[in-house]
Amino acid sequence: MAGLVDVLLFPFRLFRASVSAAWTTTLVTVQGLKWTFVDWGWLEHVEAVSQFAVSQLTMPLLKTILFFVLATLSMASSASIYVAFYQFYIPQTSHTYPVYLDYGAKLPVAVVPIAITRNQQYDVAVTFDLPESDPNYQAGMFMVGVRLESESQEVVASAKRPCILRYKSTLLKWMQTVFYALPYVLGWCEQRQSFELEILESSLNPWSSPAVTARVEFDDPNVQVYSAQLHFHIKLHGLRWLMWRYFWSTAVTFVVCLAFFFMVMFGVAYLTLSLGQEEAHLDQLTSVHSTSHPQVFVGRVGEECAAASINSPGRRSKKGLRHRGGVSNETGETTPVSYTHLRAHETPEHLVCRLLLEKKKKNSTRHMTCVTHTILL
Repeated sequence: MAGLVDVLLFPFRLFRASVSAAWTTTLVTVQGLKWTFVDWGWLEHVEAVSQFAVSQLTMPLLKTILFFVLATLSMASSASIYVAFYQFYIPQTSHTYPVYLDYGAKLPVAVVPIAITRNQQYDVAVTFDLPESDPNYQAGMFMVGVRLESESQEVVASAKRPCILRYKSTLLKWMQTVFYALPYVLGWCEQRQSFELEILESSLNPWSSPAVTARVEFDDPNVQVYSAQLHFHIKLHGLRWLMWRYFWSTAVTFVVCLAFFFMVMFGVAYLTLSLGQEEAHLDQLTSVHSTSHPQVFVGRVGEECAAASINSPGRRSKKGLRHRGGVSNETGETTPVSYTHLRAHETPEHLVCRLLLEKKKKNSTRHMTCVTHTILL
């Protein structure tokens, strides 16, 4: 994880170094050209402001840029994950297959191979076009049936529905023919009627033996059909229905929640690395001081730690009053000062002592937590 964060931070660190180098080069160039100005006192203020901007504003700017980059990556990753999950979780909502009737058999029949999602409910419908011919009018009422069969030719579901050509009187036929004579001749329209029959409703395609073929049959051999199609419309339930019916609402909610989770993970990783860098800095300071001046360092750190423990804000004197951080005046009295003043005048020994005390406090807290957990167990 640390290596990944270092890779992510490398471009921003490079950008920061480039900006600092550019500012430094500019300032050096301006300092070299000071002699060209008659009154260049104002240039010192510009130099101070520039150095302040480079030292104080570069890191916040880089952190802001890093935040927006990570937010963009989180949103893009969340959107990609949602699209992949939607494609995997939501099945195809409709299937359409052409039906080719075989009139060589006793009855017009068609066997259609199908591939629909298992363990889902479907509404099955048949659409077909019939010419307004005399055999179709003479056929009168006829039945249209659909039977779904598994690979072992087991019947999964079957049903039949009646159908009849819509009636038109002889006078109406003549009037319609005269009125549409030109479109009929030019082929813009035909004398046909279209039908859509709902054969099966909420038919479940089982998981163990799913339907692989659909058998469409007309019970009258005299029925003439221009074309026919078989339609499967899925019926979604639960989360699938919610994601399909309210696509944008669920998509925005899922993407925002997942992006927030990613940002929380990035924040935890950043805090972990920051604490690790602080501990590494403490160890480096300790090793450097102890290696260079071991006896002086131990003595000074011991004195500073003893003074810090005596004058700590949480320690009470014999009179019950808290000792506050302060400085001594000429008469020997201690004048209270702010915590910011103490940190501003903090020596390296003070820094090491403070960090060691904080580390010791953390280790003590962790040890007490482990002991308490062990006792409870």
